[in-house]
Amino acid sequence: MSRRFERWVNQFAEQVVRWRYPIVLLTILAAMACASGARFLAFSNDYKDFFSDTNPQLVEFDKLQAVYTQNDNILLVLAPANGDIFTAENLAVVEEVAEAAWQIPYAIRVDAISNFQNSYAIDDDLVVEDLYEDGASLGPADLERIRKLAVNEPLLRDRLINERAHVTAVNVTLQLKNESMNEIPEAVGFARGIADEIRAAHPDIAVYITGNGPLSNAFSEMSMRDMSTLVPIMYGIMILVMIFTLRSFWGTLATLLVIMLSTITAMGIAGYLGIKITPPSSTAPTMIMTLAVADAVHLLVTMLRDMRAGVAKIDAIKDSIRINFLPIGITSITTSIGFLSMNFSDSPPFHDLGNITAMGVVAAWFFSILFLPAFMAIVPVRAREHAVSKSTLMDRFADFVVRRERPIFYASIIVILAMIASLPRNELNDEFVNYFDETVPFRVATDFAMENLTGIYQLEYSLSAGESGAISDPEYLRKLEEFQAWWEEQPGVVQVNSIHTILKRLNKNMHADDESYYRVPDSRELAAQYLLLYEMSLPYGLDLNNQINVDKSATRFVVTLENMSTVKTRDYVERGDQWLVDNGLPSMATHGSGPIVMFSYISERNIKGMLTGTMLAMLLISGILILALGSWRYGLLSLIPNFVPAIVAFGIWGLLVGKVTMALSTVTAMSLGIVVDDTVHFLTKYLRARRDKGLNSEDAVRYAFSTVGRALLVTSIILVAGFAVLSMSAFDLNAGMGRLTAVAIAVALITDFFFLPVLLIRMERGGKSAAVLEPHELTLKAELAGASKGPAKMMRSLLPKLPIFALAGGLLLLPATLHAETPEEKGLAIAIKADATDDGFDNTEATLKMLLKNRHGETSERSMRNKTLEVENDGDKTLVIFDEPADVKGTAFLTFSHKEGSDDQWLYLPALKRVKRISSSNKSGPFMGSEFAFEDIASQEVEKYKHKFLRDEEYDGMPCHVIEQIPVDKKSGYSRMEAWIDQKDLQRRKVDFYDRKGDLMKTLVWRDYRQYLDKFWRAHEMHMENHQTGKSTTLSWIDYSFQTGLDEGDFNENSLKRAR
Repeated sequence: MSRRFERWVNQFAEQVVRWRYPIVLLTILAAMACASGARFLAFSNDYKDFFSDTNPQLVEFDKLQAVYTQNDNILLVLAPANGDIFTAENLAVVEEVAEAAWQIPYAIRVDAISNFQNSYAIDDDLVVEDLYEDGASLGPADLERIRKLAVNEPLLRDRLINERAHVTAVNVTLQLKNESMNEIPEAVGFARGIADEIRAAHPDIAVYITGNGPLSNAFSEMSMRDMSTLVPIMYGIMILVMIFTLRSFWGTLATLLVIMLSTITAMGIAGYLGIKITPPSSTAPTMIMTLAVADAVHLLVTMLRDMRAGVAKIDAIKDSIRINFLPIGITSITTSIGFLSMNFSDSPPFHDLGNITAMGVVAAWFFSILFLPAFMAIVPVRAREHAVSKSTLMDRFADFVVRRERPIFYASIIVILAMIASLPRNELNDEFVNYFDETVPFRVATDFAMENLTGIYQLEYSLSAGESGAISDPEYLRKLEEFQAWWEEQPGVVQVNSIHTILKRLNKNMHADDESYYRVPDSRELAAQYLLLYEMSLPYGLDLNNQINVDKSATRFVVTLENMSTVKTRDYVERGDQWLVDNGLPSMATHGSGPIVMFSYISERNIKGMLTGTMLAMLLISGILILALGSWRYGLLSLIPNFVPAIVAFGIWGLLVGKVTMALSTVTAMSLGIVVDDTVHFLTKYLRARRDKGLNSEDAVRYAFSTVGRALLVTSIILVAGFAVLSMSAFDLNAGMGRLTAVAIAVALITDFFFLPVLLIRMERGGKSAAVLEPHELTLKAELAGASKGPAKMMRSLLPKLPIFALAGGLLLLPATLHAETPEEKGLAIAIKADATDDGFDNTEATLKMLLKNRHGETSERSMRNKTLEVENDGDKTLVIFDEPADVKGTAFLTFSHKEGSDDQWLYLPALKRVKRISSSNKSGPFMGSEFAFEDIASQEVEKYKHKFLRDEEYDGMPCHVIEQIPVDKKSGYSRMEAWIDQKDLQRRKVDFYDRKGDLMKTLVWRDYRQYLDKFWRAHEMHMENHQTGKSTTLSWIDYSFQTGLDEGDFNENSLKRAR
């Protein structure tokens, strides 16, 4: 260090001691100000947070989910003790769980064997219904029939029921709003409540919860678990180590305060910066605590050593600052650089870990050079003065290294080369289920599901057919069938789900369930009309919008895989992509996506990024060491002991473990910043001996061991202990990172105690010789010897009288209450008056244009004609004739609405030239794939709802009545609706639809009302917005005509065939 800098450091030390009281106060206030930002910290519970916004696999997956629906799910796995799902009691439990699952927050779909939409033919009727209802009442024959259907259905087998029929599952699809961090925990918590109720009511049935939702939730729970368990353990370990090594109560307390101040400062700043806590970043407090100890220990060891040698406390504090200021500053900078290089990782949680830890390291340096010496200057530190031993353990060790430098050198070379040879044994592998310890409930449930039912690793494709409506093209469907057959031949494939399977079943149904017709339909028109017929039969939440895009130009293709290595998964993905190029239609060429694909490539991408980060960190650290040490030669020499620990650690890892995850790919850069500390402290002491004392290389090594060896040993023990604590984490990424970093730090200590000294000796053998100094002469005591009322009163008086006022007011209102119209009566009266405004229209005709839009902005158009006949004392009759798309042109749909009970429906299929009755009580499904359900566009009879007046309020500038409507039909897709009916014309202006769990689902707005025949109002636009999926549909009504002469003869099965 230059004389000028040394003078500045001496002055700094003087000022710290002089202004110790203000410094202690101001540093604590600064820490508290930073710590207040911790209130903004939130725990992440989304596995996607492990991937950057530009990650190509995430981009592909987000595109797929934007086109269809999210695949976030909760899988409730049921395993009865009797090993047979198909008993009346067990099937009743499946129904119970499926019904309860609709109440899970953000649930938009529930799939179970109970509500599987089984289709079959009875004469000319297509029956689409739940596989079974009221399971408790089923007899042996029905149970056997249901078993055969379930275990042989491709869409159920190895997905919701296994071949042995001893395990089943209820799958809940979630549509998250992404507005709150509590969404996933809320949904998973509700599912756990269902599981607990089932276990309590049916103790012979085991319930397991897995899926993407619980996966994300497990990440956040691991973060909280690690922070609540590992941090206290780390504090306990450090207290024990410091008590035994420092042997000073005040020194131990000061170190703990530095650790605490550093940690809360870094975490508070992280809160201000909006950093989310993930499992990797949750380890930052443990790392900061571990690293903060090093600075404090170096200062305290020097200070206490001097005091025990008879130096006054204040002089010992100043000397400790003078000796350690530069090395502590250098190590803080280099450690921060190592952690900041983690920003080159492709995984944001590791950016956050690196940034938080780097902030903690800087904070630790700040508090170590200001707070710690000021605090120690205040408290009554005592150190028993004793004569310095002429030969300490560290001195004897130094002599051993110096005497045996030759064998140590060659042994080190051999070990390093052996470890380099074992590096290729490491394999990149990120099986995200295995991130969790086998004691974690999510891991237990997932392992059980994968061993007994299905996999949770899913590879997904969005396969384009080339043009709108082309998914019905037989050639496209046959390619899907071939692709499925290829996948089913691959080892490790559990199940394949494709839309062509449904069309094969429909083709069989439409030919009187003849098995020979279980194949792809022969024509595009036939397939399109089958699909339309099927879609019109599906209930709420079980439509095909999760498998077909908005304009029917692409379908979702899902491959479920068993647990496999990421290397094998990448191979499967690449071969699947290549199959599409070689064998599929040109439009089908695409890339597989899904969480399993994202995790399979993350290690590889992480290593590429971290190689850049590590090289940059190496260059920066080398430059800093060259400048700080004042020598190119020593700066470059320092790279050897800095890189050897990572090489040896990964070599040992390759021999013992062999699996490298994305977390371990950051260890080299991270450990580089940590292990350089030992090298810096050793070299600075070595160079002080060489330059200031004129010692030769052997004696300079002895001096370095004597002055800093004990501190290096203590800090390394603490660092190894700190990172070893991480190995206790139930989250494998943290545990593995802790174990490997602990190994690297231990190797770094061994390297700096053996390999670095012999390198220095061999590089500078000889040189200026000096008498070998006794240990007591190496103390700094000799060096120091030559250095310098109103409203409140009124309220108190009124309070005793409030009950009297309330009673009097109640008595005054009692007569009015007794004679008031109930909300239910008023709501019904408004509904009846609104319905009466349309009485007498007789019949109407109109043209409809339907515009569908998904949340990605893609659109599709439908065109049809509508004819309606008013029926006295019952619901209306409606005939819809489809004109576009061309595949369904001429298809006609006839509905007889009824005030009570199920409506009657028929469909004319021009490709078959036959009328098919739709035998289904489900009217909650989407109309032509739109956001309108059949019950939305059907005749809105008063008797179909229970009514209740809510309030009067203005909507769009018009005074309106707001009434609640609760569907009478238990199979409705809605729990209730809120309708705004204008007070002037009694026409509907807006309706909010709430799903079965009571959450807002859709909003329908009527626009452009016009009056016909001076009485009948018709809206020319109806816009339906789905708040849960981001999709919308606009219905435009054109060319309204009233009383055109339509009669009963235009609304029957025969008229369907004539409809053009």
